[in-house]
Amino acid sequence: MMTTKFKLTERSVADLKATGADYKAFDTVLPGFHVRVLPSGVRSYAVFYRNADGKQRTVSLGRTNLLRSCPWTWCNCAVAVTALSGMAGSISVPGWTG
Repeated sequence: MMTTKFKLTERSVADLKATGADYKAFDTVLPGFHVRVLPSGVRSYAVFYRNADGKQRTVSLGRTNLLRSCPWTWCNCAVAVTALSGMAGSISVPGWTG
């Protein structure tokens, strides 16, 4: 699976194009935050985290085109990641100090 890394903005996410395989575009500011792009062109926001056992997991935040009424901006995702990292102290997001 191909991965890219740049600052995710509404514009940069809208510019992501479908390829023959799914790939992830990671944010350079918020560790773990990324957009998964499927070959069909569907784009979804997600966050990687580690559970209490240290296993990496993913939380899907929703499709980018369905969240127009409540867009997942970097700030909103920071709140989501902070909430994830504070869940009973059992979840850690690598590189996040929020």
